[in-house]
Formats: sequence, C-alpha cells, structure tokens
Amino acid sequence: MKRLPDTASKSDEMAHWLEFLNQLPPCSYLSLYLQDSAPLIEEAMRNDLSCNALGDLRKQRATAQQDVNDVRKLLAEMQGARDALKQQIDGLKRDAAHLRDAFDEAKSAARILLKQADESHARGVTVIARATA
Repeated sequence: MKRLPDTASKSDEMAHWLEFLNQLPPCSYLSLYLQDSAPLIEEAMRNDLSCNALGDLRKQRATAQQDVNDVRKLLAEMQGARDALKQQIDGLKRDAAHLRDAFDEAKSAARILLKQADESHARGVTVIARATA
C-alpha cells in the first residue's frame, strides 16, 4: 500500500482508508474488528470528527491559499502600476530631452542675436561718429 503525501485531500484519505480495508484478509482479527466500526470511522473522517485539528488545518490551509491568491493578485496590480509609472517616467525623460534640445537651440539663437545686436550697435556708433565728425 502506497504512502499518502502530506498534502493529501480528504477524498484521497477516504480512498486510502477504503483501499486499506479492502486489502485486509476477510477473516483477520483487524478485518472483523473494523467491519462494524468502518462506517463510523468513515463518517468521522468525512466530518473531521476523528481529529478536530484536522478540520482546523484544512481551514487554515484554505485561508492561507486564499491569502496567497490575494497577494498574487495584489502583486500583479502593483507590477502593472510600476510598469505604468515606468512608462510615464520614460515619457518625461523624452520630454525633458526635447526641452533641453529646444533650450540649447534658443540659447544658440540668443547668442547669434546678441552678436548681431553688438555688431549693429557698433555700426551705429561708427555711423554716428562719422556723421558728427
């Protein structure tokens, strides 16, 4: 008879119990002893009456599984939010780069205008100086 895993379900345990009973020789002491009590034992197993802790463990396992599912769902939501924020940051970085380029162009244009203004002023001073001389 194979050993049950630690995570066996109640139906697996019931099937294991029935397999055990069916493998007993019909006239053995254990078979005769369990023959009348088998339905009571099965009922106790079905209702978790044979071990109060077993029902509690099953409930705790179900609660823990629900908690795990909730955490996985929350993790997926958080990863989605992280990805959305990453996309926004990438967009802001692109916008900042475009603004930096535009500022550099404006700065370059301002230098050109300043140089032209200086040259124009110098020409104007020269023209006025010649005209008054």
